[in-house]
Amino acid sequence: MPDRIVFLGTVEFSRHMLDETLKRKGNVCAVWSVAREQAGEIPDWRDLSDLTRDRSIEHHEVKHLGTPENLARIRELRPDTILAMGFPETLSVELLSTARLGTVGSHPSALPRNRGETPIPGQILHGETEGGLTFFLMGEGVQDGPIVSQRRFKITLTDTASTLYAKTIIAGREMLGDVTAMLERGQFDTTPQDESLATYLPSGDLDNRHIDWKQNARRTYDLVRAATEPYPGAFCYLGSRKLILWEVGFSHEPVEARPGEVVRISDRGVEVATGAGLLVIRTVQVVREKEHALDVFVRAGASLGTILS
Repeated sequence: MPDRIVFLGTVEFSRHMLDETLKRKGNVCAVWSVAREQAGEIPDWRDLSDLTRDRSIEHHEVKHLGTPENLARIRELRPDTILAMGFPETLSVELLSTARLGTVGSHPSALPRNRGETPIPGQILHGETEGGLTFFLMGEGVQDGPIVSQRRFKITLTDTASTLYAKTIIAGREMLGDVTAMLERGQFDTTPQDESLATYLPSGDLDNRHIDWKQNARRTYDLVRAATEPYPGAFCYLGSRKLILWEVGFSHEPVEARPGEVVRISDRGVEVATGAGLLVIRTVQVVREKEHALDVFVRAGASLGTILS
């Protein structure tokens, strides 16, 4: 595939997309990613340097992409297309215009549904039952460009942010086959988005990950699975200990207890009353390592009636 590709990306998804592009003999002439020291607020940041170094691909690790120097270099490269596969910075119209065939962006939902900043956790929190991945041509609008390729998949009650992320990666690897074929023909076949079907997820879904035990068990369960890896995790407090909750279950079983009160401790986990129903805590993290909740609670001297905050 002779077409010249500039690749933009800096997260786990980006790494898989770059790897797949290279496996499909994509002519990646340069890569831009966020420098490690600037990546503190990107929870799924990944180093791409081994993929570029082994193939002698020009690689720029930057603080900001939209500098005059970066823009000038991308112009010099004269890319046929830019693949923006998980880059956190808004791309200027000037930069988008440097690609002869256009810039292909990615969004982890079945556009035009669920536009927004954090669609993976957002779709879980807002009860969506169908997710997806969309490659689209980027323009001045927000995730509203014509669709280049799309895959849809189910979101189940047991899915977490981790499993949805994995489904997205699998879909993306397949979809790069579509992109490769179009590049070989020298043209992207696109489908306009139907704006009448567009929906938007609210921003800031994960701004408050502190568990409110007055919420019902299902809502609390959804928060935990939405905030799990690669995100920082939902949390509560056992005394002064901050507990990050990684794996939980829930039950609608009615219980006479205060929200946040431990009502059972067993090999099954630690069962805690919510505003309605029980949350079953199975895996938590106090310091560095994940542990079975039973071990943490026993070590802390917790017992029935202990209140989590």
